Parts: sequence; C-alpha cells; structure tokens
Amino acid sequence: MKLHRRATFGEVSIQTHHIEPTANPRQSKAGMAPAINYPTPGVGALPVRRTSKGGARNSADRVSHELKSAQVGNLIAAERHARKVDLPFTRMMTIHWESAGVPLSAMVKATGRFLDMLTKALARKGYGTAWVWVHENGENKGGHCHILIHVPHEFVSALTGHQRRWLRGITGHPYKRRVIFSSPIGGRLGLEIANPELYRVNVATALGYLLKGASPDAAAKYHLNRLEAGGRVIGKRCGTSQNIGRKARQSKLVGKIKHALCNTSPRSSKRSANVRKRVPGNLMTFANDVSLAPIFHALELPSQAPDACRSNGGSVRIERVETYAGVTP
Repeated sequence: MKLHRRATFGEVSIQTHHIEPTANPRQSKAGMAPAINYPTPGVGALPVRRTSKGGARNSADRVSHELKSAQVGNLIAAERHARKVDLPFTRMMTIHWESAGVPLSAMVKATGRFLDMLTKALARKGYGTAWVWVHENGENKGGHCHILIHVPHEFVSALTGHQRRWLRGITGHPYKRRVIFSSPIGGRLGLEIANPELYRVNVATALGYLLKGASPDAAAKYHLNRLEAGGRVIGKRCGTSQNIGRKARQSKLVGKIKHALCNTSPRSSKRSANVRKRVPGNLMTFANDVSLAPIFHALELPSQAPDACRSNGGSVRIERVETYAGVTP
C-alpha cells in the first residue's frame, strides 16, 4: 500500500486493479479537474440565509478559527450515513475562492451557489448526491473550500465544462487558472465499486484532510492524526447536504427503532401500544413492558445500549441511541 502520487491530501492507493470501462477524464494542465455535479431529490442547496433570531450562532458574520467537536462529529456521521444510503463520496474538490475574487465574507454564499448549481445539473439527469464541505483560510491560499461529494463516475466527464461557467457566474470574473481542483477518491473512478475496502481507506484519509482544522479537543476525541491551522473564517465553517444531516440521520434511526419494535414485540400488530408518543426533547416513550434489548440487537447496537439509553418511565432519549448507532459519533 502506498500513497497515491497525485493526491494532495494523502489518499491511499494500491493498485493495478482496473475498473469499469469508464476512463478517468483527462485533467487539464491548468489544474482544472473534471466537474462534478449532482442534483438530488430531497437534498437542499446551501444558500446563506439570515434568521430572525440573531445571536452569535446564527450570525453570518461570526468568526471562527477551528472546527469544534460537534462539527467534527457531524461530518464524520454524515460520511458514514452517505454510505448507508448508497451515496458514498466519490470525489474531492477544492475551490480557491479568494483566488477567484470572492472575499472571505462572501465565501459561504459562493459555496452554496456552486453546490446548488451542481445539484440541479445532476438532478436533471436523474442522479442523486450527498456532500460535506469545510471552509479554511490558509497562508498563501486565502479562503478556500474543500468538498467531498458523491458523483456517479459515468457522469464526471459530461460535467467537466460546467465548472468554469458556474464559477464565472458566481464570481462575475473570467475563470483563473488553478481556482478549482477535482479528483476521484483513491485516484481513479469507480473505486467504491471495484474495491470497497480500499475505497474506505481512501475516503477516511480524504475526510481526515477535511477535518485537519479541528480544535485540540475535537482531535483528541475523534483520534485525528493530521492537524493544521484552519485559519480565520467568516460565517458558517462547515456543512452537509440535508439528506445526510442530523435531522435526516435521526429520522432514519427513529424509523428503524419503530420497525424493530413492531417486529420484536409480542404486540407487533398494535404499534401504538408499544410506541406511545414522541415528545419534545427527542424523547421516545415505550410501554413499560416492552424490552429494548431485542430492538438494539436488531439494530446491531452494543448489548449495553438499552441500559445506557433507557430512562425512567419506559422512555429512551433518541440522542443517546444515536451515539450507539453511529448517527452522532
């Protein structure tokens, strides 16, 4: 196993193993990689929107210098969920927004517009997508964005020309060399199909690169080996597509619990007798005589999970279940 020579973020590649007949599109010498685009039903764009509540967390002009533990955990869980819903990240992109003429304060909006265009272009062809992104601000690089995204390998070459047009529309300036870089995970197309084990190693390395701007606490909690200063960022520092975000992951987990409960309970014909209600605070209340052990077993969760998640009165807090299910690392 050796590092892929052309990878700038430490992707691991091995092989001589060849994939499907689809060829890896030729990358231009200017560093412009094949475009990636994806529209997917149910995946919202990421526009910058001001809320009426205000405050530090909601402000579009808040400043940060590192990824917090909650952000790192969310990105890790999103990548895992993307694989579960058959939308594994197949490509890594880097857009140097400052080089393209976008100021730091407008970088979030620019990233949102780019992903929206990419998503809609793929949707028109019937493809779905999922993504995560992280903003950084490095010395000699300025503000830039790293994106991990699912793009069908057979569609990469068709979208190559769109990237420059999108960037011209977003920035209002002619395209400049080396503003965008794009490469397949593992250095070749279709790796997730041809060699899943090797793909998992490569995508973990690519995700680790996105997380390199984590805080010391986050790095210790999630065992991140590569750390670099993420720089000063204005506005949102990272994000995910809606279909792999916290709400989507939680909804899927709740559905699995209800399904498992109905299939394992003696009174499976009456789900309402087993799942009494959802109440505020992510609290799911069960009938007192319902055993959670078979439910967690069906979800392939640790045997100690029921005791850890159970509360008084036959209730389970969903966020505790998420921890065991890997929804929230």
